[in-house]
Amino acid sequence: MSGTPESELFARLVDLGALLAYEHRLQLDEVLGETAFAADVVEGTLRLEGTVGRSIETQLHLLGTAAPGPATWLWSWANPGELPAPVSQLARQLRAYGEEHGVPEFTEPERPLDGESTWRRLGIAAGLALRSPRTVFPGPIEGGTVAVLLVDDERLALPGPTVARTLRVLREGIGSTELRSHSAALTRYAQDRGIELDWNGGEPVLRLPDGRITVRLDHALDRIAQLTGSAA
Repeated sequence: MSGTPESELFARLVDLGALLAYEHRLQLDEVLGETAFAADVVEGTLRLEGTVGRSIETQLHLLGTAAPGPATWLWSWANPGELPAPVSQLARQLRAYGEEHGVPEFTEPERPLDGESTWRRLGIAAGLALRSPRTVFPGPIEGGTVAVLLVDDERLALPGPTVARTLRVLREGIGSTELRSHSAALTRYAQDRGIELDWNGGEPVLRLPDGRITVRLDHALDRIAQLTGSAA
């Protein structure tokens, strides 16, 4: 977790959005492979070029930039270059959300940068607060700076959940960033993906079209201790 203290609601947004954000990132990798990007700020367009011969061209949505030199995160709406309104539209929506709900992470123009953790957590929280789009793409630019983009395209829509895919998302996604509550993350992910979740006296069971996943929780720490999948 970032060394900078986080507001309670921001940490909650990260908990609730982490697993779905991870699956969206996984889906981007599966659809495009290793991805290069080209952004036209004036035209407001983004092109993602994959190594598997596929490409996506869509609206450019810049959340902000993470610069290692000054070690700061800068929201796109605070960029002194005065970006075109559509490019920073989602970032400005987040600022309004932060002002309404008391989330300083969305309203402060700059934030201290604690490596990738800062922008990854901001991207997760942004995806949950905005609801759509949900795919976070980190675009490397000069000097090691990362431009954090939100991508919305029907070609990145998630497939239906299966036991194998859900197990992977849970196992890898839980460790993708620091979470305070694994049970909250699990509950929200099941809800977002339309997966039946039976708490079964404190031992959650996810029922999927091709089988089920049994979850053993360490309730004292609110951590997933074990995942077991079985075919239908």
